[in-house]
Amino acid sequence: MVAGMLPATPDLRSHRPGREKLGKMQTAEQYATANRDMLLTQPGIAVARNIYEAKLGGLTFSGFEITGKAKDLAYRQVYLVTVRKGVAIFFVETFYDNRNTFAVEASLKTLRFGK
Repeated sequence: MVAGMLPATPDLRSHRPGREKLGKMQTAEQYATANRDMLLTQPGIAVARNIYEAKLGGLTFSGFEITGKAKDLAYRQVYLVTVRKGVAIFFVETFYDNRNTFAVEASLKTLRFGK
């Protein structure tokens, strides 16, 4: 997961889904905690919301939120992760204002995962 990346147009939000095959078995909460702790080593990063659980697409995700600045532009990032069959599936949402927050949250709630 990457903090502080700016989109081409700063007034837009950034959506970055990803996956990572885990070398050792980890829970979503452990993965989220490790990534939160790694991000907190960067200057100017602060926790806006600590580790929490969220239901998306019938699965339980662990999440956390940070705030920071990139090129003098304040942002908020929401990290959501679940672990399935040794693979971390994550979403990183970056917001430069609050205009898209509710639309993105509503969009993520439409996700569905197979068995």
